[in-house]
This record gives sequence, C-alpha cells and structure tokens, in this order.
Amino acid sequence: PRVLPQPHTLPPPPPPLVPPFPRPLPSRDFSNGFLVAEIYSRYFPAEIQLHSYENGTSLARKLDNWDMLERFFKKHRIDITKDEISPVLHQREGGACAMIEHMYAMLTNRV
Repeated sequence: PRVLPQPHTLPPPPPPLVPPFPRPLPSRDFSNGFLVAEIYSRYFPAEIQLHSYENGTSLARKLDNWDMLERFFKKHRIDITKDEISPVLHQREGGACAMIEHMYAMLTNRV
C-alpha cells in the first residue's frame, strides 16, 4: 500500500466559531486582535489563552493584544507580518478582510 504524506501540520479543524454577539463592523471588531486570538485559540488551545486578551478599544489594549499575537505567530512560523497587522489595527479600508482571507487560506490550505 502507498503511504500518502500528511496534507498539513495543523490539527484538525475545530467546530465552527459562532460569535457570542453580532459583528456588524469587521474593521472595528478585528482591530484589537481579540477575534484573531479567538480564531487561533480554536486551533491552538494550549497556546492562546483568551483570558490574556482584552476586548477593548483603547490603543494600548490593541497594541498589547497584537504584540502577544505577533509573538505567537513568530513562535509557530505563521506568516502574518506587521505590514498586514497595521491596516487591521488602524481600521484601514480592506485591512480586516485581507487578514481574514489570509488566515482562511493558511488555516484551511485553500485559496
């Protein structure tokens, strides 16, 4: 019998993420990094502890959350750069959508 290589190194996909409340403005809602942490916590529950992240709107909270995420990305060699984070953090047009598309492609191995 022929042995096929593993398609990727990520664990199997978690159950669907259902936000606890409506998300009407993705650019604002993703800007603090909390939702990104919530998504990655489903794939890496031992690495991302949501109690360490604050779902706040102040620049200090946003920077703290994104700093923790950047360290996580670097540790796991996840290709999300400061250039991709900055438009999300500063709520620039299209920043959140680009980040979501990139994360989807990486986490599902789809384009």
